[in-house]
Amino acid sequence: NFGEASYPVFNSIKDVSPIADSFLGLVNTKVKAADASEVAKTAVDGLLAIPDSSVLEYRGVLRQVVYSGVKPDTCVTLGGSGSTLQKFANSDAVKSVDSAKFEALKKKFAPANSAVPTKNGDICLPGSAAASEKLWVAQAELTFSMPKTEANALVASIAKA
Repeated sequence: NFGEASYPVFNSIKDVSPIADSFLGLVNTKVKAADASEVAKTAVDGLLAIPDSSVLEYRGVLRQVVYSGVKPDTCVTLGGSGSTLQKFANSDAVKSVDSAKFEALKKKFAPANSAVPTKNGDICLPGSAAASEKLWVAQAELTFSMPKTEANALVASIAKA
C-alpha cells in the first residue's frame, strides 16, 4: 500500500526544492544536453497523446476522491513545489520544447490541474493516506493511457539519457 507508506513522508517534507535542485544539477552535469532535450520533447509528446477522456477521468478522481474536503486555506502543502515547477520550466531541456506544444499541454491538463488546490503557490497534499493511495493509482492509470508509440519513444529517450 504505497499511499499509506508515502503519506507521512510527503506530509513531513517542508521544502522539496533542494531535491529538485540536486536532480537538475545531476541532469545538467551528467546528461548530455541533446539527450535531456530529447527526454523533455518525448515526454511532452507522450503527455499530449494521452486521450482527453483519460485526463477528464483523472480530473474526476482528483475532485471527487483525492482532494475531497481539502481546502486551500487549511491544507498541508508540498513545500517548495511551486518554485520547483518554475525551476523545471526554466531548465534548458524544458526550454528546448516548442512553446506551442507547451501551450497545448497546459490547455490539455488545465481541467485536471484546476482540481488540485494550492496554497501560496504550492500544491496541497491529499487529506488522508487513502486519498494518497487513490492519487498514486490515478496517476499510474493516466500514465498507462499514453499510447504505446509515444510511451516507447519516451522510455527509449530516458534509457539513452
